[in-house]
Amino acid sequence: LPLVQSKEYDESEIPLKSLPLASLDSTNDRRVLELRPTFVPDSSLSDSYLLNNKVKLHSFKVIGSSIEGAVCVHNISFHKTVFVRYSLNNWASFNDIACTYSDQLSPEFDKFLFFVNFGQLYSGMVAEFCLCYRIDTSEFWDNNMGLNYRVVADGPASSSGAVPKPERRGSVQAVPYW
Repeated sequence: LPLVQSKEYDESEIPLKSLPLASLDSTNDRRVLELRPTFVPDSSLSDSYLLNNKVKLHSFKVIGSSIEGAVCVHNISFHKTVFVRYSLNNWASFNDIACTYSDQLSPEFDKFLFFVNFGQLYSGMVAEFCLCYRIDTSEFWDNNMGLNYRVVADGPASSSGAVPKPERRGSVQAVPYW
């Protein structure tokens, strides 16, 4: 049997060792992916809106592959549950993440905070979410007036500002939202 030549590698020679996994998309190109909201957060708090709808996204920001925000609710019951419901597959499945009580904005309104980590991003990933406020006998939803809140993973904005053409991936078309 002939001898087989082998080589020992040190860490500096291993390809992609220094790149974080979240910086690679599903086609293994080397562009850094970012989450971009497809909505404009409305941080104004209208008492009449909250009195009628009971729950509203108050603030929102993207941090890497995560989102965090604040939810305001009409304080109509001491016992309440507030959560974020999100989906990465157009609602074929979903996850609920409990919001944490933050403070009382007034005797009528409470604020809750949320943080959702989507893990490794891939190009064209769409995360949809909405907010639920549940009390003993009722639940109220803020789903961005039926559109759901959405964030899309894609590469950095191009310097020309041109919107890339949608890409075909199997039978699903990835549509840019910005």
